[in-house]
Amino acid sequence: MYCNGVLALLVYTALVKAPQCVPSDGNVTFGPLPKDDQLFRTYYVDIAPYPITADRTFFAKVQGYLQHNLPNVTDAILADATLSATMSASFENGREHTWGPGTVPLRTQMIAQDFGYLAIRNETGHYVDHLSLGYHDILVDGAFFYEFLFSGNYTFAFDARLSDGRCLFGFEFTQWLDGGAG
Repeated sequence: MYCNGVLALLVYTALVKAPQCVPSDGNVTFGPLPKDDQLFRTYYVDIAPYPITADRTFFAKVQGYLQHNLPNVTDAILADATLSATMSASFENGREHTWGPGTVPLRTQMIAQDFGYLAIRNETGHYVDHLSLGYHDILVDGAFFYEFLFSGNYTFAFDARLSDGRCLFGFEFTQWLDGGAG
């Protein structure tokens, strides 16, 4: 027989869905849609170094695939896909701030002058302009500069969509970043 506290915990756990974790070395979770509602089957997210540190280039690699039998998904539709990123922070002093979403085409490109690059590789390892059906690695690099960064707990959210609104992939992770600003 369960005591009331354990029974309540079991009922609560059954009613409230916990975030689905993405296989990774960090605390990456699927969202805004559940894993099963995303078209791109993400099987691993690698972030290095993890946790990200200021004044060091970081790299992120998303590995997964698009099934060949997806309805109404063509090369032309995939060429128009977008990637949105949002960053929010809770600072040491109690303030909070959100940046974004910033949206860019989900294509191999420089994201910002001298800062950040997005690249896509196909299943043979060749760099390609955009996603197609099959296996892919999506690679991103960037940096946060210590003197411009406020210390705080940062949440990074990513959401890739087709032009018709269907979700390719979405996930987020949270980590502490030390900074030297203000």
